Amino acid sequence: MKWLNCYVRTMNTASLKSSNKEGTFQLEDSLPPLPVPPLEKTLQKYLESTKPFLTKDEFDNTRRIVTEFGEGIGKELHKKLLERARTHKNWVEQWWEDYAYLHTRSPLAVQCNMGGMPPCHDNIWPPLEGTQCERAAILAWYTLDYFQKMRREQLPVDRNRAGQAFSMNQLRGLFNCTRIPGETRDQLLRYFKLESEGLCSNHVVVFSNGHIFLMRPIDDKDRLLPAQEIYRQLCHIKKLSTTRGQGIGVLTADDRPSFAKAYQHLRALDPVNASHLDTIEQSVFIISLDDGTPKTHSEYMEQSLKGDVYSRWAEKSYGLLCFKTGIVTCNGDHAPIDGMTIVNLNKIIHDQLIQTAGRWPTSEFMGFTNYQAPKELFFTVDEKILKAMEKAYSTYTANAANLVVLSSRCGAFGKQWCKKFKLHPDSVFQLALQLAYYMLHHKPAATYETATTRQFYHGRTETLRSCTSEAVQWCQAMLDPSRSVSERKALFLTAIKKHDENMTMACYGEGCDRHLFGLQIIAMEEGLPVPALYTDPAYTKSGGQGTFKLSTSCVGYVRSCIGCYAPMCEDGYGAFYNIADNHFLPCMLSFKSSKETDVKRFFVAVNASLVDIQNLVMTGDPKL
Repeated sequence: MKWLNCYVRTMNTASLKSSNKEGTFQLEDSLPPLPVPPLEKTLQKYLESTKPFLTKDEFDNTRRIVTEFGEGIGKELHKKLLERARTHKNWVEQWWEDYAYLHTRSPLAVQCNMGGMPPCHDNIWPPLEGTQCERAAILAWYTLDYFQKMRREQLPVDRNRAGQAFSMNQLRGLFNCTRIPGETRDQLLRYFKLESEGLCSNHVVVFSNGHIFLMRPIDDKDRLLPAQEIYRQLCHIKKLSTTRGQGIGVLTADDRPSFAKAYQHLRALDPVNASHLDTIEQSVFIISLDDGTPKTHSEYMEQSLKGDVYSRWAEKSYGLLCFKTGIVTCNGDHAPIDGMTIVNLNKIIHDQLIQTAGRWPTSEFMGFTNYQAPKELFFTVDEKILKAMEKAYSTYTANAANLVVLSSRCGAFGKQWCKKFKLHPDSVFQLALQLAYYMLHHKPAATYETATTRQFYHGRTETLRSCTSEAVQWCQAMLDPSRSVSERKALFLTAIKKHDENMTMACYGEGCDRHLFGLQIIAMEEGLPVPALYTDPAYTKSGGQGTFKLSTSCVGYVRSCIGCYAPMCEDGYGAFYNIADNHFLPCMLSFKSSKETDVKRFFVAVNASLVDIQNLVMTGDPKL
């Protein structure tokens, strides 16, 4: 299981207690550049990935198209990509940010933002009314402590299990970062600075019942207020927001062109508006005090994407959502960061919460009382803004009603059982997804699984196409009563091995999707005709152009720490999962508007597939 080395080994709580000699971002420039794979290797990998979705004649045609691409325009585009790689240490970084995120015109709320939940509610903080402000204050304090340590470069460098350093660059987009809407393309503004680079804002913006407040939890001497003081300020905010506020945040839930027009008008209406927008955009992060009362795991995850839209600001890269029941979730823009950046933050906070049993953290300034009271931000609005808010709310309610979210434990085994049988648990769960989809839909599903490329300079992700011919052959055997147990087991092991190999290659920058994406962008930016490879039906059938039927990601092994994201296409599923010692914890999503998908049936099928896998593995030779 060589590809275990692709997984990040995060810092532990003890390492946060003192300054680390190795600065958080110190090793970034020494990381290797993101490689450009050989064109022949990429095309062979792509061709192989299309096979499960094509007839023999279709595959022969696609093979011809791929060959012509490799011998013709593809070769020229590849040369230009190599030229770019000589001057860009990460050749895909800016393109990916621009075209995968900033050019998207869909609303961020529900459709594009990430949701998630820290693990504290599983073993420390069960739902309990009356704890909203207390828990929000404690988590805000730990998050701000993390922010200050990051500014001072006191967070250790993440490493894989082989000890290889990972890129920490995404941390620069976690705090003090915002998206600015544009009619055709958005912008990302990163205001975060290290202490060595200068000053940056250290305030937080709090949303409550449609009201917006500026809160200063760090004083002018860079001292973090005690969590109890943050609690008092949040309680004060709650008292000031018993009636409905302006609800300006709803504007951020509209489609991007519509919000861009409203944003520009709101900023131009009054210099005070512009100042308030700057305050929100430059804040470390936001806190939303939501009167919702989620009580189940599915409701927690659903509310991390939905909730009181008047008390959200979808543009921010990180926000804490704190509910009336004391449940805390999080939400953020995907453009500057990937989900594991938030998962790693939540792991560190969870480790600290365990040490204090969820009670108040110790502060150096427990007697410190000189603080500024929260200040409410009032916007000047006109009829145009009010109409834009109505439209945005209508857009949001339609999108929120259309997304179905289901999250619960599944499987009677987890990491420990897989380890016993020398199987990687991620590969096992991916095959369970394949079998479940095949059982329900009687066809294979083009599947996107996230693979990390953080071992490279400014690395983010590569796509692992986990629906392989080997996986499909195994699924077919599992549903064919004439196939023997030994045949099924042999095919299962072959499919597992293939997935393991593909993950290793993807983590080393040897997938096919980012490379093909780069070649397509070069052709587009140079005004060339779209190459036939990208218009061939095989490209979209296998997931190209964002048509993956299964959008999946393993969010690690931190107890009950889970994230979620809407499906890539209307007839697709989202499947994001945590791997625990003795179970899996997925969050699955689908759209009500789809006539094909049903997330409840899919969840049941995944659970049944895990049972089938366990029975298959335990039949016969226990050593496999």
